[in-house]
Amino acid sequence: MARVKTLKHARGRFYSIGARCTNPKTNGYKYYGARGIKRRLTVLDIHYLWVRDHAAAMIRPSIDRINPKGDYTL
Repeated sequence: MARVKTLKHARGRFYSIGARCTNPKTNGYKYYGARGIKRRLTVLDIHYLWVRDHAAAMIRPSIDRINPKGDYTL
């Protein structure tokens, strides 16, 4: 059951990142997609990060990019 819950969170993050990078109607698009930032992560990559970082125990988990001008990558 816990794995299903973490995959659900991963899927949600995956679609949120994708929307910021591809959908001009999304609030964050001007900061991400309009600047050429792309999502280069899969749902399983995000799931891996979620489990590795114990994100379920965090108040506001987030995925940060190492390079603020770079893509979302693992």
